[in-house]
Amino acid sequence: MRKKSWLSNHLRDPKNRLAFEQEGIVVEVMEEISRVMEAKKITERRLAKILHKSQRHITMCFSGEREVSLRELAKWAFVLGRRVKIKLIPLRKY
Repeated sequence: MRKKSWLSNHLRDPKNRLAFEQEGIVVEVMEEISRVMEAKKITERRLAKILHKSQRHITMCFSGEREVSLRELAKWAFVLGRRVKIKLIPLRKY
């Protein structure tokens, strides 16, 4: 019989699972933005200037100290020559 991992047990609690899913999407989105920025050789400083935001604002978004709204995400994607596509998929079972 296979022993369940700590994570599997932890994620059985809906509160924990929700927090896990929320953090996961934030990490996934910000990593994708970072990849595009890197490919286009755009720094956080330059992105801030393009978006008319402070560099601190951008840094806080990447660090998770500040949330990025869907509207803001769409703007970030637009200035990077991209668009956002969202797809809802079934939850993975743990």
